[in-house]
Amino acid sequence: MELYVGGRAQGKLDFVLHQKKMEESSKLICDGVDCTTEDILTKPIINHFHEFIRRLIKENEEVEAFLEKLIKDNPSVIILCDEVGYGIVPMEKEDRRYREIVGRSCCKLAEHADSVVRIVCGIGQKLK
Repeated sequence: MELYVGGRAQGKLDFVLHQKKMEESSKLICDGVDCTTEDILTKPIINHFHEFIRRLIKENEEVEAFLEKLIKDNPSVIILCDEVGYGIVPMEKEDRRYREIVGRSCCKLAEHADSVVRIVCGIGQKLK
């Protein structure tokens, strides 16, 4: 597993596509905004993973259990996720909960990842 994190619009997808020598329109990429659970468990690249987590929360799914399944079923996946824990703490309880769950999810994924890279301004900084 490879985990790429960074703020919104910092070039995570472009960085990964360049590193992997892939095109953006590749059918190998699924988007957490609207992909299926099956896509998440089978596709080699997941973009906007934080949005998939948002969907799991809205559907009252157990995020921790899903992460375990993802780690088991798709161990070589490349995950791109926004860092949502920086900046102003949201006023709404649901938004604070979402932020907490995304952060803890990234910690769990990083624990199992072979590689963790933080992207800032399109530049990757290897953390693990």
